[in-house]
Amino acid sequence: MVLVTRLGRLARSVLPIDSIRNRARAAAQESLLNRALDLLSRDPWSALDAGSDIPRRLIEGWGNASWSTDDEYLIATIDELGRTLGPVLECGSGLSTIVVGIVARQMGREVWTLEHDAHWGGKVGSALARRNLDCVHLCVSPLRDYGDFSWYDPPLRDMPRNFGLVVCDGPPGHGHGGRSGFLPVMRDRLAPHCAILLDDTIRDNERAIAHGWSSELGAPAEFRGKRKSFAAIRIGQAFRTGSVADNSVVTLGLSAPDAADDEVATTATIRSTVSMRDQAFDQWSLLVSSTAGSEPAERWTQQAQADTRIHCFPRRSPLGRAEIHKGLARKSRSPYFKWLRPGECLDDGILAVCVAALEADGDAVLAWPAAIGNENASFAAAETGIALMSSDPVQRFAGLLSTVRSAEPLYGVIRTSALRKTALLRDTRAGELVLLAELALLGKFVVVRPHDSRRPAGGGHSAVDDPRPGVGRDDAKPVTGNNAMPFLMRAVWRSKLGPGAKLACLRLLSAHAPRVRQWVARNGGK
Repeated sequence: MVLVTRLGRLARSVLPIDSIRNRARAAAQESLLNRALDLLSRDPWSALDAGSDIPRRLIEGWGNASWSTDDEYLIATIDELGRTLGPVLECGSGLSTIVVGIVARQMGREVWTLEHDAHWGGKVGSALARRNLDCVHLCVSPLRDYGDFSWYDPPLRDMPRNFGLVVCDGPPGHGHGGRSGFLPVMRDRLAPHCAILLDDTIRDNERAIAHGWSSELGAPAEFRGKRKSFAAIRIGQAFRTGSVADNSVVTLGLSAPDAADDEVATTATIRSTVSMRDQAFDQWSLLVSSTAGSEPAERWTQQAQADTRIHCFPRRSPLGRAEIHKGLARKSRSPYFKWLRPGECLDDGILAVCVAALEADGDAVLAWPAAIGNENASFAAAETGIALMSSDPVQRFAGLLSTVRSAEPLYGVIRTSALRKTALLRDTRAGELVLLAELALLGKFVVVRPHDSRRPAGGGHSAVDDPRPGVGRDDAKPVTGNNAMPFLMRAVWRSKLGPGAKLACLRLLSAHAPRVRQWVARNGGK
């Protein structure tokens, strides 16, 4: 034992163990940061997904824990980027500079970052260069004494006059005047609908500054953050809810059309928005995915500025329909979720009725609006409704396979906790049917009807009058072809049903596909 101890001391005296350990830790940290930044670069809005660990991984990978931004503030910054237009001003540099730069590049926006520490600015500048974030203008210069305060010395001659978002995390609060110099120096550079985020309002000085800015700008200050308080101020806007993680009861997800000159798409956008705002039930939030730089994207961002229940996620990289819809669903923080089709005009009171039906029955996973003027379509048929409202998952599965046509589940309100147990929409022709099957194996469907079934002014459509072949039409055949079978079998196999119930569901499938019949015949007795 004495020999081992002496050898250990000799090894520590000869080998730079602490240096090796520090280098290994730094390498692991850098690898963690790069992987998180790669994920963010592929889909910047994925950081807003419910349960996403990207913000935490970014912060852990960046290090500098005592000065680095909190994950709630980082999430709020990304969220506000989707709700604002124009250039971004950042006061103080760091991890947020890289993150804002990645999202701004996706949106085609520029970022102006002010930093007073030359050494720290060099580190941030190197990180920007490695990521080729040339949309970020990093301005490094010592703080300037303005008399009543010391603040940054921005290159005002070169800077824009319409900053749509300000992210204020500097200069250090213990300096002369703290962060109070922002408004006197930059006020005439703010856009009419600018949003301002001020970090560290857990401290009395920063909270007082937030109240002062709110008073001077005539805009309310909302204090957020459960672990570390920060303030959000929107000029010319009133707060209804906070960020994408708000307290809405229903979240609606919309993939906006990209064609700026498409009159149909433009009209559809307007009709969808009007029908939502006309609902007596107003505890909703809307998530919109659109192509960055397009006219529809700017139109929706303007809508978000007027109504903070609307959140925009512009995307530069083209994504498939299934991936877009998956991303929207993952961002929902509400108890209930609904996909919204462009141009879908919500029937009066439908959201309230669907929510009431789901809250009245804890085993229900989907509230499906009954068709208006077509009693036999979709799930409105009596025998289908009885089967799908059954407590027996095998009966629900049988009802689904026998009567559901190729109607998409974009018209129902879904319990979010159940939706997260599915694979969401697959990028296959029968992806909607497979999702419905997964939901039917999890719980009941309920068919609801609005109290007032009048259509909003301007018309609209629901599943039963979709002009596409096979969508909500009586003459459409159930989609149980071979392209759906592998996924339906997998949905049954991965469900939490008992062996007997799984086998019963597979036998139901065997009526539609020879391959499934062969499998059941081989394994039926096992």
